[in-house]
Amino acid sequence: MTGENINGVRRELANLESFGLLIGRRRGNQQYFTVNLDFFLYNDLQQLVLKTEGVARVIRENLSHLQGIECIFIYGSFARGTAGGRSDIDLFIVGDLDEEVLIPLVHASERAINREINYTLMHGSEFERRREAGDPFVKNVMSERKIMIIGTCDD
Repeated sequence: MTGENINGVRRELANLESFGLLIGRRRGNQQYFTVNLDFFLYNDLQQLVLKTEGVARVIRENLSHLQGIECIFIYGSFARGTAGGRSDIDLFIVGDLDEEVLIPLVHASERAINREINYTLMHGSEFERRREAGDPFVKNVMSERKIMIIGTCDD
């Protein structure tokens, strides 16, 4: 499948398991591996992978074709780089979107990145009104570190 020597792959999987990154289990004569979410370097490795592969890329690919998007960004622990192995993704979406169309696309993104996505959807006018009124939630989100995915939410 990968074109790699099977013995080399087995050796590397065994190395990663002995290192603690992978958890192996046997079922019959087959060996299965999963990532150890409690591995001490998991967060660092995850950030490295996400920088090269990218949660943002997956979300962008799933949502960019929607009409009416003003901006989409990730905020919270993931954007700050403090997310744990099981942390969710906080997604802020501004635009005039049909939520019934949005939901299956968010679920597709969740499956692709293997994380829950908690999103906040605001129409553009509501976002502007709340930002101008100094709404605590909007003010807090806008003052945090963000990973911009689509558009900008600049002043």
